[in-house]
Amino acid sequence: MKIYHKIILYSLTIMILPLTILSVLFFTQAQRIVEGELIATYDKMVKQNLNNITHRASYHLDLMERLASNKLLHDVLTHAEVIDSAYLDLGSKLTQQIDSLVNKDAKEEIHLISAYSSRPKPPLVSHYIGFLDEIMGETWFEDILRTNHTRDCVLTKTRGLRKECISIVSPIFSFEKGSFLEPLGILEIDILLSAFFHNALLDRKEEAETGICVFSSDGKLLFSQPCGSHDADSIWNLISSQQATGNSNHVIRFQKSGFLVLPAFQEFEFRYAFLFPLKEFRRKITDVSAIILVSFVALVVLFSLLTLMLTKPYTNRIRTLIGKIQSIQNGHLKIRSAIQGNDEISIIDRHFNEMVVRLRELINKNYEQKLEMRDAQLRALQAQINPHFLYNTLEMINSIASVHDCEDICIICERLGKILRYNLISDGTGSLTSLRDEVENVRSFLILQELRYHGGFSAQCDIAYEALDVKVPRFILQPIVENAVKHGFEEFFSERSLRISAHLENGKMAMSVTDNGKGMTEKQVKELSAFIAEEEGERQNINLTREHIGLKNVRARLQYTYGEKYTLSIKSKPHEGTEVTIVLPAETAK
Repeated sequence: MKIYHKIILYSLTIMILPLTILSVLFFTQAQRIVEGELIATYDKMVKQNLNNITHRASYHLDLMERLASNKLLHDVLTHAEVIDSAYLDLGSKLTQQIDSLVNKDAKEEIHLISAYSSRPKPPLVSHYIGFLDEIMGETWFEDILRTNHTRDCVLTKTRGLRKECISIVSPIFSFEKGSFLEPLGILEIDILLSAFFHNALLDRKEEAETGICVFSSDGKLLFSQPCGSHDADSIWNLISSQQATGNSNHVIRFQKSGFLVLPAFQEFEFRYAFLFPLKEFRRKITDVSAIILVSFVALVVLFSLLTLMLTKPYTNRIRTLIGKIQSIQNGHLKIRSAIQGNDEISIIDRHFNEMVVRLRELINKNYEQKLEMRDAQLRALQAQINPHFLYNTLEMINSIASVHDCEDICIICERLGKILRYNLISDGTGSLTSLRDEVENVRSFLILQELRYHGGFSAQCDIAYEALDVKVPRFILQPIVENAVKHGFEEFFSERSLRISAHLENGKMAMSVTDNGKGMTEKQVKELSAFIAEEEGERQNINLTREHIGLKNVRARLQYTYGEKYTLSIKSKPHEGTEVTIVLPAETAK
């Protein structure tokens, strides 16, 4: 994967991860808020329903009180046992009055209103009047008479119907003087539970999906819609646990059905449970999830665009840098325009450009060195033209000189022959040889110089024993010695002295050629050093003759052989002599 792809991927990952965490946290919090709002709404709806129940129950209790204190009813119950027109008229008026007291909703809820007279055989002047012995078998009858309850409620089966009813009963007392609080009978109102709760709870359209369960005090399911009896046991267990802990209004998640509200409200000693489906909760959560998802996607797209916009300048600059590297890899060393900026990329580009410039310089320098080496090899080959012919000629001259007792000529021919033989061994490529062989070759040259100056020249070799086997390039010392003899001793009439030394130190070998010739000024040393090192600015006034090419050739071959691991230095003072020192790696000849 490319680096700019990684930058984009890492940036998106860093941005998306917090967004995901925030989205999850926001969704969780939104879910709690939605649940809290729905619970508050459900609690409000439960309170409205409970108010409706209270209102309907209060209506029936109020009806009971009004009927129990109705004067016409009292007159019917206390009238003489003579059936006359006045009594019949009284019964008709009672029926009309009771019908007028019951409203339309109550008529749907009330199955039967009955007044049971305590007289043995009262005349039946209304269908509301019955005999007391008809209800003497009820469980509540003795309690009503004994405790004088003003009202009571019991659960009964409606006579002749398979429907649950709640019966409200109350004793009827006389309020006439002379018979005040004398029991006249018992009043009973039978209310159909289904009609009662239908009018009290399900008369609102928005509550149509609300589930309601009504239980008796002993846990019997009296009414349910649309909870279903399959959940009745679980709901009653929750109601029982609520009663045991003394909790008031309590809202819980009921299985997978919805939210269950268990109010501590009782009317007629019944317990209520309201079940609200999860449909509304899921709808709102779906809406919230959609909003969060759309927001998340929008933010991801936005952050992606921002990431691309912010990383594009960097990725483009990286591509430019990669293009430069590939161009260099393909051999194109031309530097393109620099990458602008002060960051790490521009710093890398700046150093890269400097490296390319240095690389190009080194390539050019290496190319020039190879050309110089080829030139040196060519000259070496030219110097070897017919070497065998020259060597054989010198042998012939040496033989003739020996016959005629010319000792100096013999020595000259012998030493010149050794020099030629040493030259024949070389392949002309500047190959390495031991310092021992190089010094021996120089010694032949020095002997020739001694013969030339007739005792006015002396040479000394001070070579450390351990340095004799160190490998050096061939003909590395002879050009330096020739320079010392030719230029140092030119027009010099004092005793000519030359010293060659070599020693090892810290893994390197230092070789020096020192003469006591006429020396050079500081300016001449600088110009000669510049000429040898090929520094254009420092060699403007040097007399470039072929006599100075020896040292330059030595430096070129040292550079070719050792690279930057050698040094060549020149020290000189006028009338004191010159010292040329070479320091190179001490590699022992095998």
